[in-house]
Amino acid sequence: MNMKLFLLLFFLTGTVAVNAQTYSISKRVNVFGDTIETYKDRSGKITAVITHSTDVFGSKIKRITDSNGKEMRSIKKNTDIFGDETIAISDGKGQS
Repeated sequence: MNMKLFLLLFFLTGTVAVNAQTYSISKRVNVFGDTIETYKDRSGKITAVITHSTDVFGSKIKRITDSNGKEMRSIKKNTDIFGDETIAISDGKGQS
């Protein structure tokens, strides 16, 4: 009985491990100083790209694009001269 239970748990664990999704992440920096994170699935297909950048006013911008290059979300953090932080989040349609 204990052996059957052990074998059942062993095969269930193996099945879950085989079906688990794994991703690889690569980071690079372009000539403008933007950090680009590329997420790929097991087959090497790009699933998402996240770009971290800073504009000339010091605002930090994070853009998330899907595998087709379409922007899914954009997040912009801005701090004014009084120290107040503003966060603007917009989806791929330009709505916030």
